[in-house]
Amino acid sequence: MKHQKWLVADTAVADHHLLSPHESIFSSFGSQSIWAIPVEDYPNLISIVGHISSSISNELARMDYLKLDVSAEVKKKMVRPLTGILVYVLFDRLIRVTKLAQHQRDMMFKVPNTYIFDMVTSKEVLYAMARDNWVFNQYLINEFSGFERETFFNEDKLSNMKEGHDHAKWTFYGGYTDQLASLHPLKKLVGLMQFKIRQNLHFARMLFQKPNLIPGTGIVYHNKYFRKKGMNNSRTGPLFLNELFQVDQILKKIKPDIEKRRVLSEKFVPIFEAQLKSAFNTLGLQDSEVDKKAQAFSKLFFEFFPLSGLEGAPIGFKKALKCLHHFNKSKAFLTSYTSASEYYLYVNAAASHLGYTMYGIQHSGRGGYLANDPIIAEENISGSDYYITSGWTHPESHLPSWKKAALPMSSPAYSEQKKWFRPNSNCNNRVLIALGEIFRFPVVYDGTYYVDTRMKWAESIEAILKELSDNNVEVWIKTYCTTSLELLRSVLDKWLKDYSSVVLLDDIRKGKARELFNEVSATIWDVPAGGFIESLFHGTPAFSLSSPDLMRFQPEAEIHIQSLIDNGLLNHDPVTLAKNVRSAITHKDWWKDPNRKIAIDSFMDAYVKTDDNWQEEWMALFKKILKN
Repeated sequence: MKHQKWLVADTAVADHHLLSPHESIFSSFGSQSIWAIPVEDYPNLISIVGHISSSISNELARMDYLKLDVSAEVKKKMVRPLTGILVYVLFDRLIRVTKLAQHQRDMMFKVPNTYIFDMVTSKEVLYAMARDNWVFNQYLINEFSGFERETFFNEDKLSNMKEGHDHAKWTFYGGYTDQLASLHPLKKLVGLMQFKIRQNLHFARMLFQKPNLIPGTGIVYHNKYFRKKGMNNSRTGPLFLNELFQVDQILKKIKPDIEKRRVLSEKFVPIFEAQLKSAFNTLGLQDSEVDKKAQAFSKLFFEFFPLSGLEGAPIGFKKALKCLHHFNKSKAFLTSYTSASEYYLYVNAAASHLGYTMYGIQHSGRGGYLANDPIIAEENISGSDYYITSGWTHPESHLPSWKKAALPMSSPAYSEQKKWFRPNSNCNNRVLIALGEIFRFPVVYDGTYYVDTRMKWAESIEAILKELSDNNVEVWIKTYCTTSLELLRSVLDKWLKDYSSVVLLDDIRKGKARELFNEVSATIWDVPAGGFIESLFHGTPAFSLSSPDLMRFQPEAEIHIQSLIDNGLLNHDPVTLAKNVRSAITHKDWWKDPNRKIAIDSFMDAYVKTDDNWQEEWMALFKKILKN
């Protein structure tokens, strides 16, 4: 006799709504399911997602649904980034449901009925729903599984709005909150008017002076250093670093064309079916109802494909085109985000149409050595003609990349930070543990944080805490953001109870860790990304986990990564990491070890190139761009 259970998106959902017995499609800190996706499977998975995304994008670009008289290549600049994230999210959920069905043949499941209230307007809305909205994820599971849907609480359907998943109350670091993230309407209007005045003044000055400026926005970490060096002024530098227009005002006025989406959904079913059959065969999955899965996949794809990439694309594209005409001399655009939001993908598409050259700029650390998955490749690299890196030049074969070449150059942000380097001589027996981006549901991974390794991850951090606490080392813990803090709450409470030397920091602002480098003797990171590098540049010994069970490194970086492991900075084993930390905080000569210095310097030279006179190198590039 088959037993029946609730199948839910996450254990917390079942606990909150008292659904018992249940199974969760995503692993929690207390379980490890057989339908999880292990780290070693991700290269294959991402390669498949990339292939499906490219095929669908190519087909959409060939069609006339955008109503724009532009090339297919230009259309792809607007379609591919949105297709990439949506295919990833759908395929991830589909794989989990399919694996569950294969391994739980003797179990009957039922699912809570759900309803999605709003149309997805933008990439940000899609990202928010996929990362933090349990109703959205439950809806995908329901559609793919075909299991019996059951109501509860005497409600017909649970909607995202009823569960507090209102996007007006969502922020990247805070998730869905009770407070409106948006400003008061009057303040918002004043802000928009100020933006318009500044924008018109800039354009008027440009038209009058006709300066030969290169437009650039979203350069993030490097932006303030460009400004400090006077590189954003027509008299002293070649850059125009102001935003050209605001997208949210455009998307507000767009309505979905339901009939067009229905027609597209039906048209693409055979394409998705062929792609899914190939993907299942590659992953060794068996499903006799791939045709039904393909119908569900196509339905969901066009149900949640953002308005910005379909109905809103012509308006956004034309707006970007109008703004870029002001820069008809430079024929180049600089950005760290080639398609992170609609603003960037519209500008990218318009720039391509006008024959501009798109220069992507590396966002921060971790480039070239940590294995990327879609988010870095899709948002920061893909869509650029040239990609300016901090030293490395190799693409990742299974991911979308730059079109022409990588340009290795000194990092302005890290070059300036390195000037503050002083070997940390603190012997206060205190360390900082900075925890990374732990979210409830997987969205688009960057190759470092995986929902399915939470239990292993938590065990590793706890082993570090035990070793340090047993040796009377005070440990400050900083979580990544509010959403991560809430997800980790039960784990953090256990650590605070079990280890008296652990202190949980209340201030979890982004960048707060950097302010603490001089107050601790060493820092510990769950992944050797930007914070790990910044700590070393500030002179504070930095250590990180590097277990292949938790993350992957690019093969080209193997020599440098192994050298950091040999010298104790990276550690597969958490107890060994803690012992290396203890050794560093009790010996003032940690920085003087010649082999360690060579390992750090060679790693930095390869992946975080710096130069005290970086501005001369960059000015030479800008002059070359303008000359050409």
